[in-house]
Amino acid sequence: MLVAAPPRAVYQVFSKLGGGKGWLFADWLWKLRGQFDKFFGGPSLRGRGDELLENDPLDYYRVESPQENHLMRLRSELNAPGAGWMEWRVESTGDHGSILTQTAFFAPRDLTGFLYWHLLNPFHILVFRGLIRQIVQRAELISELIS
Repeated sequence: MLVAAPPRAVYQVFSKLGGGKGWLFADWLWKLRGQFDKFFGGPSLRGRGDELLENDPLDYYRVESPQENHLMRLRSELNAPGAGWMEWRVESTGDHGSILTQTAFFAPRDLTGFLYWHLLNPFHILVFRGLIRQIVQRAELISELIS
C-alpha cells in the first residue's frame, strides 16, 4: 500500500503491535486465537517488551530479522499444522512517502495444513486487510503530527 508518511513513521506503527497495545484491527480475534492456542498447549498471548529485538516473544510470535525503519518479521509459535510468519516491509518512495508490504507466509506440514490455511483464509483476508489499513492510517496521522 502507498503511505503518505516516511518509513520511520510506518515502522513506528507496526513495531508497536501486540501485547497490551493490541493489534489495531479485530483485536478480539487475535485474542480469541490466542485463547484457542492456549487450550491446545500453545503459548497464547505472552505480551511484549517495550522494544522488540531479535528472538523476543511477541504474543504468540517470535521476532525475527527486525531492521529499524524497514522490516519486522514475526515467526508464529501457534499450535498449527505448519510454520507461519507475518512480515511488514516499508520502503521509501523518495517523496516523503512509503510503500508498505504486509505478507503472511504459511508452510503447511501436510494436507491438514493446507485445509487449515484455506478454511481460515476468509478470516485472514478480513483481519490482514483491516490491519494494514489501520497501520497506514496511524502512520499518516503520526506523520501529520510530527510535520
